[in-house]
Parts: sequence; structure tokens; C-alpha cells
Amino acid sequence: MAAELYLAVLRGVKALEIMGELEQISAEAGQESFSIVGRVKWFNAVKGYGFITPDEMPGDVFIHHSALRQAGHEAVEQGTTIACEAVRGPKGLQAVRVMSVDISTSLPVEERDTRTPDDFPSVEAEGEFFDATAKWFNAEKGYGFVTRGEGTPDVFVHIKALRRVGIEELLPGQSLRVRVGQGPKGPQVAEIEIDGAVA
Repeated sequence: MAAELYLAVLRGVKALEIMGELEQISAEAGQESFSIVGRVKWFNAVKGYGFITPDEMPGDVFIHHSALRQAGHEAVEQGTTIACEAVRGPKGLQAVRVMSVDISTSLPVEERDTRTPDDFPSVEAEGEFFDATAKWFNAEKGYGFVTRGEGTPDVFVHIKALRRVGIEELLPGQSLRVRVGQGPKGPQVAEIEIDGAVA
């Protein structure tokens, strides 16, 4: 219950922070912004944000629904091509103005990532706990990624690890401690520590 209450409070605070950062970054964008073209990695219309994978640069670009609304869109599907202006904010790249949306590249329903939580096996922890930050997490798909910081590989995190501490999602920028193991496709969070709880 304590973990759920903490997450509920954090969700509200983060929503306000995201809106505040978008407004601040948009105001400062000017000469610092640059154009990118990429495809939607995922977008959650309920939560109002998602990520774009750029065509010609590494890393993902955070996109908030307020930027989409300025271009006349409420949400976008996985695979949709977006051309936008982005800036490097406190937590990474962020879209501040959407210039075009091409839905012709969105994935057919049968090709979208529809893996369930049971599709990912648990892994054995290797090494000690270390500090990490949630990069993104899609509660509908049941997985996301955490990072140790710029220049380090992202670490896959599955919802099974979160459920062991009584929560269902992570929020971008949320601080945590993790132990990592080797998953089917690379490093994967094996144990997670949030607000004193361990999984």
C-alpha cells in the first residue's frame, strides 16, 4: 500500500514536472532546436506521452501530447513517422514542435508489439545494486528501460520485477536501485529497489 501511495503521488508530481519542462523548453527552444524525423516507438494516449526513434541519430525523443495537439493530433500509433523540432532537455531529447505526421507508415495491428508479461522469463541477478533512473516504461506492454546515465547501455526492465514490490509502472526520471542479469536480448533488471522495498 505504501508503494502504491508513493507511486500515485509521484505520478501527479511528474505530470506537473513534464508540463512545466515542456513549457520551459519550448520557450527556450529558439536557436537550440534542431529538426529530426523518426518513427513512433510507442505513445500512450491516456498518459499523454510517448517516444520517437529518430532515423539518423541514437537515443529516443520524448514527445508530449501538447506538442501533438499543436499539430492537430490527439495521439499517434506505433510506427507513425513524425517530423519535429527537438531540444536537449534536462532528461534527454524532447520534441517541442511537430511539423508533420505521416500515418501511412504506422504498423498494421498484427505487426505491433503485443507481447504479454509471460513472454519474458525472469533472470538471475549478477553483481551488486546500483543507482539507475527510469528512462521509459509502457504499462500496457509490460516493459521499459532504465539507464545509469549518458554513455551507458539501457537496461531492459519487465513488469514482473515491479510487481514484486507492489507497483505496476515506472515514471520517466524516477530514481531506483537495481541488480542486473543477462536476459534473452541483453542486460535485464533482475531485482529492483524502490523506496525501501526490494524485489
